[in-house]
Amino acid sequence: MARLERDDRLRIEWYDGKTWRTVAEEQQHGSFARFRKSLAPIAAYNDQFAIRFSITGRPESMVYIDLVRVTGELITVADGEWSG
Repeated sequence: MARLERDDRLRIEWYDGKTWRTVAEEQQHGSFARFRKSLAPIAAYNDQFAIRFSITGRPESMVYIDLVRVTGELITVADGEWSG
C-alpha cells in the first residue's frame, strides 16, 4: 500500500540481474492505495532479483509505503545443490 502527496509519482521496479524493469508508475493521491502487480516469468528462479521504489515530484516529496508482500512458489533444492 502506498500514499502519495500531490504531484508525486511512485515508480516500482525490479532487477533481473542486468536491468531495472518498471512494474508500475502510480499517481494516486491522498489515502493509501493498494497495488497488486505481477512480474514477467524471467523473475522466477532469479537469484539476483531485487525490488526498489522511487518517487518523482517536488524536492520535499515523500511517499508512505506499508505492507509490502512478495509471494511466489517454493523452490526445492536437493541436498548439496544449493550455493550462494
